[in-house]
Amino acid sequence: MGKSLRSKTKLKFRNQLRNKVFEPAEEARRQRLAAKLLGHVKEVMRENEKEKHRAKNGNKEEEDEEMEVQKEVTEGSEGKKEGGEEEPKKAKTGSWKKKVKKNRSFKGRRKR
Repeated sequence: MGKSLRSKTKLKFRNQLRNKVFEPAEEARRQRLAAKLLGHVKEVMRENEKEKHRAKNGNKEEEDEEMEVQKEVTEGSEGKKEGGEEEPKKAKTGSWKKKVKKNRSFKGRRKR
């Protein structure tokens, strides 16, 4: 005996709903994978470019890399002032429970 028409239509609509739910997730997964692969390809291309440059220029490349590292170090130092002095970092205060307690007590004093 075959399935009744009613059960067939129920199955059909259930499958349509399932596809509506899963299609966006599948699409997002595909996009993430494509982005990951594209990033990997770009990385490989950069490496190849560096290799060509090294073969062409020899020792100059090593000096260039050292200069790039120096630039990154000078640009990356956010905690320094213009004079070259380092700002002391703020010490972290206690746990969040202490902060909550402090706030509560302050709130109570304000109400009185």
